[in-house]
Amino acid sequence: MVRESNPETTDPRVQRTKQQLRRALVELLKTATTKEISIQAITKQAQITRGLFTSIMKIKRILFKKQYKI
Repeated sequence: MVRESNPETTDPRVQRTKQQLRRALVELLKTATTKEISIQAITKQAQITRGLFTSIMKIKRILFKKQYKI
Protein backbone atom coordinates (compact mmCIF):
# COMPACT_ATOMS: atom_id res chain seq x y z
CA MET A 1 0.00 0.00 0.00
CA VAL A 2 1.43 3.37 -1.04
CA ARG A 3 0.69 6.19 1.34
CA GLU A 4 0.40 9.73 0.09
CA SER A 5 2.79 12.00 1.90
CA ASN A 6 1.47 15.26 3.15
CA PRO A 7 3.91 18.03 2.14
CA GLU A 8 2.44 20.32 4.76
CA THR A 9 3.46 18.06 7.62
CA THR A 10 6.58 16.37 6.22
CA ASP A 11 8.53 19.19 4.60
CA PRO A 12 10.49 21.19 7.18
CA ARG A 13 10.62 24.17 4.79
CA VAL A 14 6.84 24.35 4.76
CA GLN A 15 6.75 24.13 8.54
CA ARG A 16 9.32 26.94 8.89
CA THR A 17 7.44 29.15 6.46
CA LYS A 18 4.14 28.58 8.24
CA GLN A 19 5.82 29.48 11.54
CA GLN A 20 7.21 32.67 10.00
CA LEU A 21 3.73 33.56 8.73
CA ARG A 22 2.16 32.95 12.15
CA ARG A 23 4.77 35.10 13.87
CA ALA A 24 4.36 37.86 11.30
CA LEU A 25 0.60 37.90 11.76
CA VAL A 26 0.91 38.04 15.56
CA GLU A 27 3.29 41.00 15.28
CA LEU A 28 1.05 42.84 12.82
CA LEU A 29 -2.02 42.26 14.99
CA LYS A 30 -0.34 44.24 17.76
CA THR A 31 -0.79 47.42 15.74
CA ALA A 32 -3.56 46.72 13.23
CA THR A 33 -6.86 44.90 12.79
CA THR A 34 -7.27 41.91 10.49
CA LYS A 35 -9.04 44.11 7.95
CA GLU A 36 -6.08 46.49 7.87
CA ILE A 37 -3.47 43.78 7.33
CA SER A 38 -2.66 42.98 3.72
CA ILE A 39 -0.96 39.93 2.23
CA GLN A 40 1.88 42.25 1.28
CA ALA A 41 2.31 43.33 4.90
CA ILE A 42 2.32 39.73 6.12
CA THR A 43 4.86 38.55 3.54
CA LYS A 44 7.08 41.56 4.19
CA GLN A 45 6.98 40.98 7.95
CA ALA A 46 7.63 37.24 7.48
CA GLN A 47 10.39 37.98 4.95
CA ILE A 48 8.99 35.61 2.35
CA THR A 49 7.92 36.18 -1.23
CA ARG A 50 4.33 36.48 -2.31
CA GLY A 51 4.88 33.46 -4.57
CA LEU A 52 5.89 31.32 -1.61
CA PHE A 53 2.86 32.53 0.33
CA THR A 54 0.64 31.59 -2.61
CA SER A 55 2.16 28.12 -2.91
CA ILE A 56 1.66 27.44 0.81
CA MET A 57 -1.99 28.51 0.55
CA LYS A 58 -2.42 26.37 -2.59
CA ILE A 59 -1.14 23.30 -0.70
CA LYS A 60 -3.64 23.99 2.08
CA ARG A 61 -6.52 24.30 -0.42
CA ILE A 62 -5.58 21.05 -2.17
CA LEU A 63 -5.37 19.16 1.12
CA PHE A 64 -8.67 20.61 2.28
CA LYS A 65 -10.36 19.55 -0.95
CA LYS A 66 -8.95 16.02 -0.67
CA GLN A 67 -10.00 15.74 2.96
CA TYR A 68 -13.57 16.88 2.36
CA LYS A 69 -13.87 15.66 -1.24
CA ILE A 70 -15.01 19.03 -2.54
